[in-house]
Amino acid sequence: MTLSSVRPCPDDFNPCASMFPLKTRRTLLKPFTHNDLPHLSQLYSKPEVMQFLGGVKSESQTREILQDYISQGETPICPLAIFTHDGQFIGRSGLRCSCSPEVLQLYRPNGEIIPHRLNRLIQVGYVIDVPFQKQGLATEVTKTVLQWGLQQLQLPQIVALIHPDNYGSVRIARDKSGMNLEGCFLWNGLPWQFFRRS
Repeated sequence: MTLSSVRPCPDDFNPCASMFPLKTRRTLLKPFTHNDLPHLSQLYSKPEVMQFLGGVKSESQTREILQDYISQGETPICPLAIFTHDGQFIGRSGLRCSCSPEVLQLYRPNGEIIPHRLNRLIQVGYVIDVPFQKQGLATEVTKTVLQWGLQQLQLPQIVALIHPDNYGSVRIARDKSGMNLEGCFLWNGLPWQFFRRS
């Protein structure tokens, strides 16, 4: 399957469902459903989890976010709920493509400036709940999602946009997931880091 062939699936038949769950050694990743609202609301209410993600969300905000996740689940490029093999909710990962037409100016170390449209970038990301942090789960999930996107979906590249103070995510992208630091871009006055793997 190529990126150009990824299209929303009809409501009465969803061939995308056969692609999930994605399995890692300790987790299962699958598209969100309405049943995940309590899990997601609890996760997104924690300041330590949402520090680099725009701050905590109210239940009504989380409900809107979840609905967006569910609608994106009609394609393989979508946020995925992470569960342990015995059914405990861990967090969120998966791939996403922004709807924003905003153009990012990527500043490379050699001084070159390269424009990137947000809606042309496929991003990988993750959010892990506090009890499950510092156990290598973020690395395990990220490596699996990258491999799936590049090999199974045949995406030409996947990127990660990381807050400069999010040192843990920088280490996962750069040191543990084989992503290359391409440069940085200014977003809300901060030099966010731009990682890429192809």
